[in-house]
Amino acid sequence: METIVAAATPLSNGGVSIIRISGDKACEIARKVLSDNKPLTFLNEPRKMQLVNVNLNGLTDKCLAVYFKSPFSFTGEDIVELHLHGGAKLTLKVLNKLIEYGAREAEAGEFSKRAFLNGKISLDEAEGIIDIINAESDSQLEAASRLSSGEFFDFVKASQNILLEALANLDVLIDYDFDDEIGGATLKKVYDKVTNLKTKLFSTLNSYEQGKLIKAGLNVAIIGATNAGKSSLLNAIAKSDVAIVSNIAGTTRDVVKESIVYKGVKLNFLDTAGLRTTSDVIEKMGIDKSYKALETSDIILYLVDSTKPLDKTELEYINSLESKRTIVVLNKIDEKLLEKGTQITKLDKCEVSAKDKLNIDYLLNKILEKAKVETISNKALILTNERHYKLVKKAIEHLKEVETLINSNETIELISFTLQSAYNALGEITGEVGADKIIDKIFSDFCVGK
Repeated sequence: METIVAAATPLSNGGVSIIRISGDKACEIARKVLSDNKPLTFLNEPRKMQLVNVNLNGLTDKCLAVYFKSPFSFTGEDIVELHLHGGAKLTLKVLNKLIEYGAREAEAGEFSKRAFLNGKISLDEAEGIIDIINAESDSQLEAASRLSSGEFFDFVKASQNILLEALANLDVLIDYDFDDEIGGATLKKVYDKVTNLKTKLFSTLNSYEQGKLIKAGLNVAIIGATNAGKSSLLNAIAKSDVAIVSNIAGTTRDVVKESIVYKGVKLNFLDTAGLRTTSDVIEKMGIDKSYKALETSDIILYLVDSTKPLDKTELEYINSLESKRTIVVLNKIDEKLLEKGTQITKLDKCEVSAKDKLNIDYLLNKILEKAKVETISNKALILTNERHYKLVKKAIEHLKEVETLINSNETIELISFTLQSAYNALGEITGEVGADKIIDKIFSDFCVGK
């Protein structure tokens, strides 16, 4: 394969900039940009850094160089890393020289793809790496770390081993003639293996709702009538003026999104246009988006101006909202004429002052409580990847079919084929089985130097 090169750190000014070279000619190409006024001992002592000089047609700089000899490297190939002084200009000059001397600029994710192709990481571990890079909250980082560490890989391989044992049992029945009693006992053993594995896979599959929450964050729609204080509440939560606040009704005409991390969980707040009847075409489009945000959000905060009584129409609408994901927020408790919301009986309520930032933490805790975030266990195996979810579900469907085939006294060959299909579905998770297009898509999401 061609020798590839890329910056492993962002192209910006900083303390250190790292260039990574991988391939059969990594050492040969790296040697050409390094000054030969002293022996390059690092090339003979893998994993040991050496202070060397970079020479770019008279322009010199000191850098640290290290060599990772194949197969004991991230990609499984020879790798040389140059740790330069941080600076985009210097990094680009060195990169261009390395390309001039025979290296090819790496494609997005190509280092990790080579690691996968060379058996250094599995496909699910690679997905864990990109999740670590993109993590914005503690829970995202913890879930990504568990994936990249190979914990899920071990679970998948253990599940596949159970299927291999079942397939071996069936192969014996195919190759040899047994009486009904022995054959029946063997099929019973296979059936029990399949049923027990299906239960374990179901348990993992059911963790996906929590996994989506960890990976994408919790979507929280702030809705309500005009001038209830929705934009002020968003600003209080974000601790910044991210939304325009005005006494003029209908100021917010689009959905304003702001994300925060609270107690390790990413919360995506959506400030929406005030709900009312209007002839303004643009405002009406914003109100339509408000209803769409309401439908797709995990949690709804219905904001009420607690200084004003609720009219019958609004009260009926509030009471029609889904109780398991709705919190009625009584705003403006800093003012007089407090309407306690006694007419709202079926929904959780929370009193706040967006203006004075009162009870904001209490509201955030109530959101986590409503979403049952406290049930997420950092020690449990949780699915966070939609591709993994679909493949585990696919494997379960094949196992259900195996149970049906055994109960229907179908042929051993058909049962064995269906078991193999379940095995292959799990194999697609790790990359043991899979289409090249899927593999290319996964690694295209990586940055160039990874």
